[in-house]
Amino acid sequence: MKKDLTQILRHATDLPPAEREEFLCSVCENDEHLRTAIDEALALQSAATLVDRPAGPAHTPTDPSAFPRTLGRYTLLDVLGEGGMGTVYLAEQESPRRSVALKVLRPGLVTPRLLRRFEHESLVLGRLQHPGIAQVYEAATADTGSGPQPYFAMELVRGLPLTVHANSHDLPLPDRLRLFVRVCEAVEHAHQKGVIHRDLKPANIMVDASGQPKVLDFGVARAADADVRSATLMTEVGQLVGTVPYMSPEQIAGDTGDLDTRSDVYTLGVVLYELLSGQLPHRVSDKTLPEAVRIIGQEEPVALGSIDRALRGDLQTIVGKALDKERARRYQSAADLGEDIERYLRDEPITARPPTRLYQFSKFARRNRGLVAASVLALLLLVVATAGISWQAFAATRERNLARTEAANARAVSIFLRDMLQAVNPDQNNPREVTVREMIDRAAATVDASGVDTPRVEVTIRHTLAGSYRSLGMPSTALPHALKAVELARATLGPDHPDTIDAERNLAITHAELAQFDQALPLLQHSVESLAHDPTNPAFAAATGELARVYFEQGDAAKAEPLIREAIRLGTAAAGRLDESTLVSMDHLGTLLTSQGRFAEAEAQLRTTLAARETVHGLDSPITAYTLTSLANVLQKQGNNEEAVTLLERVLKIRRERLEPGHPSTLITLSNLAVAYIGLNRITEAETLLRESVNAQREKLGLDHPKTLIAMGNLAYLLEDSGRLDEAESLFREVVAARRRGGLTDPESLPQINNLAMLLHKKGTLDEAIGLLEEAATLAQASLSAEHYLTAILRNNLGMMLTDAGRLDDAHRQLTQSHATLATFFGESHARTKASRQRLAALYDKMGRPEEAQRLRGVDQPR
Repeated sequence: MKKDLTQILRHATDLPPAEREEFLCSVCENDEHLRTAIDEALALQSAATLVDRPAGPAHTPTDPSAFPRTLGRYTLLDVLGEGGMGTVYLAEQESPRRSVALKVLRPGLVTPRLLRRFEHESLVLGRLQHPGIAQVYEAATADTGSGPQPYFAMELVRGLPLTVHANSHDLPLPDRLRLFVRVCEAVEHAHQKGVIHRDLKPANIMVDASGQPKVLDFGVARAADADVRSATLMTEVGQLVGTVPYMSPEQIAGDTGDLDTRSDVYTLGVVLYELLSGQLPHRVSDKTLPEAVRIIGQEEPVALGSIDRALRGDLQTIVGKALDKERARRYQSAADLGEDIERYLRDEPITARPPTRLYQFSKFARRNRGLVAASVLALLLLVVATAGISWQAFAATRERNLARTEAANARAVSIFLRDMLQAVNPDQNNPREVTVREMIDRAAATVDASGVDTPRVEVTIRHTLAGSYRSLGMPSTALPHALKAVELARATLGPDHPDTIDAERNLAITHAELAQFDQALPLLQHSVESLAHDPTNPAFAAATGELARVYFEQGDAAKAEPLIREAIRLGTAAAGRLDESTLVSMDHLGTLLTSQGRFAEAEAQLRTTLAARETVHGLDSPITAYTLTSLANVLQKQGNNEEAVTLLERVLKIRRERLEPGHPSTLITLSNLAVAYIGLNRITEAETLLRESVNAQREKLGLDHPKTLIAMGNLAYLLEDSGRLDEAESLFREVVAARRRGGLTDPESLPQINNLAMLLHKKGTLDEAIGLLEEAATLAQASLSAEHYLTAILRNNLGMMLTDAGRLDDAHRQLTQSHATLATFFGESHARTKASRQRLAALYDKMGRPEEAQRLRGVDQPR
């Protein structure tokens, strides 16, 4: 027997959570589809619908015993729902006798401004008479003895939210679209009456038992005409109204005076996207408001066709036009959007793209298949008669020859791999299990000793070997194979062949992993230039992201950030948000933001990336571990060592279990985890890990590799903290000397120069310490910015040393400038800001300015 979803929902809503779960388990039994639909509907009902709630304590849900029994001509029976501004009751009207939804302003909020807002709602809703909009029966004010109580009675709509209705009834795609067209018609009616809804979402679009959608809750609507707007000002400047995931870019930016009907068109696009794909274009519910503003305003959603191939083509184009960031490029009305959907349903050309003749012909062909087939046949006969068959014969021969060549190459690669696997088969030649490393080494030896029959095949094999060695953490061994692949590809295929470009990218990545960024840069620049003609090619997005990474590693964050954001946009459009190259770029963006001191942005970015990585690769994948490491790093920067340790211990477990012994990624994790242990004062464990990491990285990567130097710097810091100053100084000097050989372009060199300077200050070598910090501060200002938090830290340390040296005026300049930056960046109560304030107070003591010193010290005194 078919169960009545509406009745189940109504009963479930009335139950407390514990009883509700028991009730749903019994009524749904093993019907997962029904349970999913109910859970979705309950979630929509319980979600907050307004962002414009007054500041202060959250309101307490209305106690049924507390609300009045009557209001005007209505008897109040139950609470249907609550929002930021009021409560909606189920009520019974005396005459005519009928059930209604009675919206009542919350008594504690009745102010002149909110009375004007309620007056506005009644005025707006009174204009709207449409079968797709919940009707307003009456708007009035009752005298409750404690002042005026405004309310209005509305049509009681019993039904399901739009998406729940569609999913619970398994509506096919055409029926979903027809239902949505009716929603567009209702919204267009409101627009024609001068009303912008501003809070369209599935929860505000109910579908009744007859299948009629009803748009509800014009409580945050705004009159589009200036006279009503000025007479009933319902929101103050900057007050945000609506539901964040459904907001248009201009709406979430907070300028309510800049909204027009095209904002509702965008929101309709969001609803349509969700109705068709089952997900929102932007997942921002767990984001801070500034991050949500950035995402909705700047990031492109995953293309519908990437979620479901059936949504490619016209539907993807229609939704994309509705969701355009620029209002002028959207549909200019809800009617235009609905009409284009109807064109799609009739297999007519849509207006959302330029109507080329070929495109219009393809749509005509779908409507008239028989006629078009006969016409095409006649056209082909005419072409053959006039032009002959020579071109067809040539093209067929060329394609056949190309296919034969590619097939021969594939067979040759297959035979090579088969022979390699047979050579290391433990059942034939080896009494023990063979490692991946041994198989790859054997294949490389075979290629080096006897070569391959054709250069084209050798390109493929060398390319694969280079990638395999890199995966094993052996970029030095990978390099000669990557070089040879590029050399052969250029000679046999030409510089612009896709396989040559791919080989160059492979070589560039290998150079980058060896910190040879100058060699990687021109290769990636050529790749990006060669692929730019087709921005839909996922390889173009990947190459753009790799180029951004090299700029970042060279210390040029200003070039890197816009490029990496473009790579994410291109990759998402070309292959979807879960494509690996897109996820790599998202990870790199998080790392870049961390380096810029934009920790909140970085953490949000990396948590998003981590969720995607876990979805694609699982919880315990070495690939997921990269994002875990980046996230742990930004948590450490914010002082959250406890969570950082938890994440890094998980990373170390993954890498020890899944990677070859001594893999560089494992060694880096040892160093990172050790630093987190230091933050928790677990010094003995930290030193053990750091010494293992430093010794192995010196052997695997070499003394001058940036990752080796980071591990050495971390060990030196631990030694200093443990009081072993001479050993720490020796190691710090070794690190700084290596950084100088590399040109001091990497921002990672700055903390290490700072740490050497602080150690020398501690040992009393003041002049050398000051010289190091002056150099580091100048480098930081040039490579980062004068306002960067790291520049401020360096200048603050420099100011402290100048104070000790008696150079008080120089110290004052450094300390005042850096203190302002630190207070802005970290906040007045942060430990760094407090330490800076005390340094400045000590300087004022020495300068004979005790009042200013006392004022600064007073900031931190308990009140």
